[in-house]
Amino acid sequence: MRMAWTYWATTMMMTPFVLGGQLLARECSVTLRVVDHFGKPADYRLAWFRDRSGRDYTDRFEGLHGRIPCGYEVYKYQVSRTDRDHVLGKLEGELIAGKPETWKTVVTNPNVRVNRFGIGEVSKSLPHDYMWKGLVKPKVKGPLWVHIRSVVGPEHVEAAVDTSGEFKVYEGFSNGNYVLYVSDNSGSIRYTRVLNITTFAPSVPLIIELPDEAPTVTVVK
Repeated sequence: MRMAWTYWATTMMMTPFVLGGQLLARECSVTLRVVDHFGKPADYRLAWFRDRSGRDYTDRFEGLHGRIPCGYEVYKYQVSRTDRDHVLGKLEGELIAGKPETWKTVVTNPNVRVNRFGIGEVSKSLPHDYMWKGLVKPKVKGPLWVHIRSVVGPEHVEAAVDTSGEFKVYEGFSNGNYVLYVSDNSGSIRYTRVLNITTFAPSVPLIIELPDEAPTVTVVK
């Protein structure tokens, strides 16, 4: 009985390691895409792709798609512009390939400019006391909240709508496409729109006219 217990205990302790070994031996698909802030493809190539120990898996990739050992450790990568070998034309990031397929969007630096003379980074600053105003019409009962989110990057600006229907933004934007939506105090979305922002510091007031009916909601089960 003691021998049987010892065998069972040893087997149970070894099982995670065996499963872990099988997981690491299995391959997962990784696909990178590089885009600008408008979501348009940017011409980049994979410079290197490594695991935490420094082992390189770049030769496992064709273009920006490859197959690597599955695992829950962090992989790091670098992509580089195909037309210029310059530090400003390189982007680095990391991901975990713990699922059969992993997709990763890499967004270029919106402040980098390239021309026939070379490559450089533009420095931007907001005017003193900058404020971008907006107006939500018609007035509605209860508080409203305005959100402006980049479609590809982490930028997210939000503002409360006051009792007169006005809202104010005090931040600048990278040129690109954004999704604007207005929510009410119950969490319901009352309005959505795609914004194409082409200036760092918008000045023309943003007018939002709420429709009679809220956008259609799709329930995912």
